[in-house]
Amino acid sequence: MPWSSEDRVSALKLYFREQSVITTQRAFRRELGRTRAPEARTLRRWVADFEAHGTAVRVPRRTARPRLAPAVVAAVKRGIRRNPRLSVRRLAVRVGTSAATVHRILRQQMKLFPYKVQLL
Repeated sequence: MPWSSEDRVSALKLYFREQSVITTQRAFRRELGRTRAPEARTLRRWVADFEAHGTAVRVPRRTARPRLAPAVVAAVKRGIRRNPRLSVRRLAVRVGTSAATVHRILRQQMKLFPYKVQLL
């Protein structure tokens, strides 16, 4: 069960009054009449988020993936045109980026997909 914003605010008020995670958990159960309290790690994260951002509302953790540099894309395109039989790993080493990045460029931007020739 995710904790509501009211629960977070109450827990933060109790923490700043008690100055201890354990006594905050006990006070949370006793004063709010709850059977369970947030874990110590959760309380510490809420306090750190509150001190860093000044809000008890959940702060989004994920950020957008960084954009690919046009120079990297151009280098991958040049490398694959020079030698189309080059493996993704070797091309990544030559370009100086990760294999996952090279694979993503080949699939999404160049519309190239791996295949295995099977003779029947």
